[in-house]
Amino acid sequence: LALPFPTSRLRGNGGIEALVVSPADALLAGGVVAISEKSVDEDGNNFAGILNGPLAGEFRVRPHDGFEITDGVFLPSGELVLLERRFSIASGVAMRLRRIDGASIRPGAIVDGPVIFEADNASEIDNMEGIDVVVADDGSMHLIVVSDDNHSILQRTVMLEFRLEP
Repeated sequence: LALPFPTSRLRGNGGIEALVVSPADALLAGGVVAISEKSVDEDGNNFAGILNGPLAGEFRVRPHDGFEITDGVFLPSGELVLLERRFSIASGVAMRLRRIDGASIRPGAIVDGPVIFEADNASEIDNMEGIDVVVADDGSMHLIVVSDDNHSILQRTVMLEFRLEP
């Protein structure tokens, strides 16, 4: 895939982490969005890009509080939900979900959005790395979040399901 930003700026471990397809009937018209985990510009914003479609181009995602992007999913409305994690020896693991207005994702933008869920060691989480959305028969939206144990006895594979309130 051709990226709309210099690949030389991507870190070896921390490059593109989220690769997300927007809904066909949303503003990005089925465009593929790529977002880096740890690769940032001179202002500390994550490199991101719309790889195809009518709004193809580079944008940035503003990080907060030491959290790193691990995945994302577009809701049917065109909004983007980012899965973010943080780890330190002192505080352990934490995860959160941030909602990004789909209309703000466009070339040249620096996107940001509110935290809609956050959890830490006090909750049943681990190295949360994947997210998807499921629309139930009743029309409610459910976010499925998964971790990867990385074949380590110190980590677990966990699947969490959240009902997304409108």
